[in-house]
Amino acid sequence: MPSIAYTIDVHEDAWFALHLGGAHEALPEGDFKIVSEDKVWLVERKTWGDAYSSFRSKRLEDQLSRMLLATPNTILLIEGRKEAVYTNDRQQIKNLQAFLNRMSAEVCPVVYTDGKEDSLRWLKAIGQRIENDQFGVLVRKPTMVASSRNKHHALLESIPGVGRTTAKKIYNHYDNLVGMVNNWDIAQSVGIVGIKRWEDVNNFLNAEWGEAVRKPLSSKTEDEQTTFEDLT
Repeated sequence: MPSIAYTIDVHEDAWFALHLGGAHEALPEGDFKIVSEDKVWLVERKTWGDAYSSFRSKRLEDQLSRMLLATPNTILLIEGRKEAVYTNDRQQIKNLQAFLNRMSAEVCPVVYTDGKEDSLRWLKAIGQRIENDQFGVLVRKPTMVASSRNKHHALLESIPGVGRTTAKKIYNHYDNLVGMVNNWDIAQSVGIVGIKRWEDVNNFLNAEWGEAVRKPLSSKTEDEQTTFEDLT
C-alpha cells in the first residue's frame, strides 16, 4: 500500500489521474486531494484566466473558504502567464495579484507554475515530500565556496590567528607542510611571522585533539580579515 494517495476531481483532465496514479472521481472541494495516513491536502488548480474570472465573481474566496473548512492544508495553484488573461483592465489584474499575495501571506500557500506539465511535476514533488515526511521542513544545505587561490594558503588560513598575509609568509618560507610542522621553532620562525603569530600557530600545533584553541578577544587585524576578493 502506498503511503499517499491522489484523487483527481472529475472536472480535471484524466491525464493528471493517469500520470499521478490516482483515482478520477468527484471531489466536494478542490481539484486534487492528497491523503497520507490521517492528513489531507487539497489543491485548487486555476489558470490565470480562471483565477481572474473567479476573483471578479467572488467565487474564488468561496472555494478557498470551503477547502479551509475541510482541511488547513489547502493550497492554491495558479498556472500559466497572467499576460494571457483576456482583459483591457490591467488594474484588475493588479488587484488579483494583490489578492493572491494576501492569500499567500495570511490564508494559504499560493503556488505558480508555467503550464500543465509543470503543474504535474509540482504535484508529484509535493507528494514525494509528504510521503518522505519532509513537507513543511526546511533543510539548510551547506554552502561551499570555491577558491582559485593556492589550496595550501586556504589550509594555513584555517589556523587560528593566521590570515592571508601570514599564510603567504609561511608558504614562501617552507617547502611543504611537513617542513613547517617539523621546523616550527621560535629561533627560525620569529623573523617570519612575529612572536604573536608564532605563538598562535604553535598553540594550535601542540593542542590536544579536540582541545579549544584560545583566540584573541580583540577585533581582527587587517591581516586576519577576509574580503569578497579573497573568496573569488
